[in-house]
Amino acid sequence: MRILPEPASVRHYYGHKRPEMLRFIPGNARRVLELGCGAGVFSAAVKKSRGEDIGIFDRTHLRFFTRSSIVRMFEDAGYSMQRIKGINPFLGPFGALFIVLSGGHFADGVFLQYACVASPAA
Repeated sequence: MRILPEPASVRHYYGHKRPEMLRFIPGNARRVLELGCGAGVFSAAVKKSRGEDIGIFDRTHLRFFTRSSIVRMFEDAGYSMQRIKGINPFLGPFGALFIVLSGGHFADGVFLQYACVASPAA
């Protein structure tokens, strides 16, 4: 997750591989939340502009979350989770067996990513 106090401060940065994404940052936005940034070039622009980096940067900086830790992270950041859904499941050769033997305790580990919809907490 990246929180950027002044999104307009990175609008000048066109060196990253997807400059068209900058247009989706509203002019009146106070924060930008980005999960997963590919090569990390956009994250570098955010960091240069006094943003705070937390979470997944690229494969060399992978950070693992469970469903409950994602919800907690959003709530700690002042957001209310509306929907969360695991996507891109990966069981591996013994994944299903491991989940059954653990009584479902490690079921969150099946998903490589989660799709989240959150809104600012009231």
